[in-house]
Amino acid sequence: MFELLLNWLGLSPPSNLVFWGILLYFTVWGILLNLMFLGVKSDSVSDKLEKSTSSIAQLGENGCGNGKSVVPFLPTEETDSAGELQSCVPQTIAVSNANGDVASAPTRLTVPLGDRTPQTATIAVNDVASATLGDRIPDGKNNRGSILPEDANLEADLNIVSEAILPTSEPTQFDKTIINQALEDSRIAIGAKIQEFIGRRREIIGSYEPLYDLLLDYPFRGGKMLRPTMCISAARAMGGMGQVALSTAAALELYHNAFLIHDDIEDGSESRRGKGTLHHNIGIPRAINVGDATNVLAVGLLLENLSAIGVTKTLNVLHEIEFMARQSVEGQAMELDWVAENTQNLSDRDYFKMCVKKTCWYSFMTPCRIGLIVGNSSANPQDLVEPLAGVTRFGMILGIAFQIQDDLLNLVGDMKAYGKEIGGDIYEGKRTLMLNHAIAHSSPVESRRMLEILATPRPEKTPEQVEFVMEKMRQYGSIEHGWAVARSLAQKAAQILDSLDFMEPKTPLRPGEKWQTPVHDRRFLKELINYVIYRNL
Repeated sequence: MFELLLNWLGLSPPSNLVFWGILLYFTVWGILLNLMFLGVKSDSVSDKLEKSTSSIAQLGENGCGNGKSVVPFLPTEETDSAGELQSCVPQTIAVSNANGDVASAPTRLTVPLGDRTPQTATIAVNDVASATLGDRIPDGKNNRGSILPEDANLEADLNIVSEAILPTSEPTQFDKTIINQALEDSRIAIGAKIQEFIGRRREIIGSYEPLYDLLLDYPFRGGKMLRPTMCISAARAMGGMGQVALSTAAALELYHNAFLIHDDIEDGSESRRGKGTLHHNIGIPRAINVGDATNVLAVGLLLENLSAIGVTKTLNVLHEIEFMARQSVEGQAMELDWVAENTQNLSDRDYFKMCVKKTCWYSFMTPCRIGLIVGNSSANPQDLVEPLAGVTRFGMILGIAFQIQDDLLNLVGDMKAYGKEIGGDIYEGKRTLMLNHAIAHSSPVESRRMLEILATPRPEKTPEQVEFVMEKMRQYGSIEHGWAVARSLAQKAAQILDSLDFMEPKTPLRPGEKWQTPVHDRRFLKELINYVIYRNL
């Protein structure tokens, strides 16, 4: 029909994949919104649950609320005692106070509906980090669209971080039985779901089968399956059935693999999960197309939620995914710009800001948040405010620790266990916490030399140059600094998880639950903390 209309107008149907992706996106939203208008009240949990879809914020000292924790939410129209229409606008959220107590009571500020002034405030994370967060309110008096933070700027004061480091001499053990069972069972369940879904798409009359062969490459290279396992574990910890979260968890894994394909191209990486990167194997144009196709398949999996969890929760999940993807590409843009511009004088706070965007949202915060949304049985949106605030804080802190550890493994890990080339970040010029620390603490001559090496195109870098940078990291204690920060953040994540009393300690398999793994619950999330830090050692 669409092609007939274009032909009638004398236009050629576009072949650009971006166009068709945009068309698909708005078509999906059109269908879902029609369904909402047909059978779901606009003031249902779909409207109100979105109050929690943005990242962390705080109530400041402007006379509103009690200064305790809540996640930002959509403006809700209310009428005050004088009959004037008001709007609740997210302000700020204290992640924890100076004593490390996790705040939890929801607060909000009521302002005139027409007020669209951006709000900014500070997050304190147990004297380990502080952050500023700006929420941009959509323009337009009648705009009831989702309010998501346009800049999630996590900035840590280096001196506060250093003072708060808790020394750890010996690695803390994690329960390998729980970790291995949870991840392996996720590999089986998620792998079967992805394979079945791709198989159905392949069988559609007129499909181009060779593309679907390539789509099965990255997802079946033996990835850790952390994101889908977190999603399912959070859902079951909230009382949900494991199978209800399966489609969403599989979609998260497909998004992850699509990001990896594109990320490998942008970074010029040579290996992924022990094999050559996809663009090295089949060429950049074809690899880009496979990454695009992987993203499209993830949308299809999310649409399966309509029958599994209903329209309301499906819309909430889509809001989470859209925000996650936007934060990820912004974080990737920051990192790529730093490399392209050979940026210097970057601090820990700059690195943390990039981590929250690039890694924390899509690897930890969003999987946990979506799991909570899918698994929670309550229809009262107020019941979700505090839990979403808690898992968001947990995912943010643990996500930064994970990325620091991943960067450390790139420097000192074993290639067979790590799955990627050792020293690849230096070859690619990536600004890691350890590299920024080494540049900041080296002499002017040494720092200029390191910047010259980093600016050298990857094919022209020599092993001797990479070793020079590595030596400066060792000389100035940069690797030890990374270890200390990562372990301190992991300890803070453990404290936050301990405070999340809305999650059951253990969730046994229940009658009617079509699931095989009882440890997909809070137990996995607990063991995940030390696994993130001490894996592959």
